[in-house]
Amino acid sequence: MPPPPAGPDDLPGPAQQVAVALAGLGAVGTPCAGPPDPLPAGHVVVHTHVFEAGGRPLVVVGNARPDPVDLAGALGVDGIREVPDPVVTLWTGQDPRAVAPVGHAEPVSLVIDINLAQRPVLWVPAGAPGYFFPTTYSELLRITAGTAAEVGELP
Repeated sequence: MPPPPAGPDDLPGPAQQVAVALAGLGAVGTPCAGPPDPLPAGHVVVHTHVFEAGGRPLVVVGNARPDPVDLAGALGVDGIREVPDPVVTLWTGQDPRAVAPVGHAEPVSLVIDINLAQRPVLWVPAGAPGYFFPTTYSELLRITAGTAAEVGELP
């Protein structure tokens, strides 16, 4: 059973913005403090990584550290690189360790690792350390208009 959702006043600012964005997008899950412990069978906590691709922010959702070379190949672009934490915060308005796929300060492109499609529930960062929201792979694609791709993994 997931932890109870935090009330809007109980969430840190970035997580409040994510909650508002999720509600506006018709998402089922809402941010809460941490995923359940232990995680139910089949659930997975995912991570986000922020890159620059062609001068624009690119957020990658997966459960491994993406390989920029594999990612560039999958997307057919050149010059993908990770960005430093201050740039992540500037682009997203969120903590670099907990970037959500929605609720950003600036528009971002999004890639979601296709390997997550096998999991019934994804626990996704909600913009502030320790806060996550539950969703499904199909809902995540829908609410973000993200690109499904195999993103590879750093060796």
